[in-house]
Amino acid sequence: MLSDTAVAILAFLRTIADGGACDECVGVYVGVARHEALDSIRELVDASRILCAYGACGLCRQRRLVARVWRPASAA
Repeated sequence: MLSDTAVAILAFLRTIADGGACDECVGVYVGVARHEALDSIRELVDASRILCAYGACGLCRQRRLVARVWRPASAA
C-alpha cells in the first residue's frame, strides 16, 4: 500500500504529459520537504509505478534526475 504522499506524487506525475518532474518540483507541488519527496519517489520506484532517468524537468527545465510514470512499451 502506498503512502498518501506517494499517491499525491503519482497523481501529479500523471498530469505532466511531456515528461516528468525533478524531486524539488515534486516536493514543492505536494508541499513536503525534499527528503520526504525523495522517500516517496523511492517508494513508487520500488512499487514499479514510476521510473527515474536523467533529463529535463517538465516544470523547471533543469537537467536533473527526473521521475516519470512508468508505461509499458506498446506491442507492435
